[in-house]
Amino acid sequence: MNSLTPLLQDPDGTAGGLVIATGLFGELVLPAGAFDPARADEIRALVSQAAAYATQARGAGTLRAYRSAWRQYEAWCARLGVAALSGDPRLVAMYLTAAAERLAVATLQVHLAAVVTAHRLVDLSLDPSHPSIAFLLDGISRRKGTRPAR
Repeated sequence: MNSLTPLLQDPDGTAGGLVIATGLFGELVLPAGAFDPARADEIRALVSQAAAYATQARGAGTLRAYRSAWRQYEAWCARLGVAALSGDPRLVAMYLTAAAERLAVATLQVHLAAVVTAHRLVDLSLDPSHPSIAFLLDGISRRKGTRPAR
């Protein structure tokens, strides 16, 4: 589950990107230009270690929820023709907006956590407190309402 096999190729087989196979999220594609190809070995080692830690940091139920959320986010990105690992908080905000009508606020937060975790596994920054995301979730929460805390 923790083994990673990074390849220096894009998903379409062309050289340039970095495909990282993870047990947690399946294959994550780090777009060309998002890393220094000369440092691919260092990236492989770091991603391998990070994935080992990450898969041990959460319980089995959380990992299943993250995998499901990632698959949904990745499929949504594919339909739009954009890279899922872009590090762009505006893209994540658009996904959360699209999912807001069908998912509860708590589930949206799980989806956000999964997307942030996938980005962190490949050493891409994605700040979940970025205003594009934080204000959006606040607005969704106010509109849909949330369950009172006990």
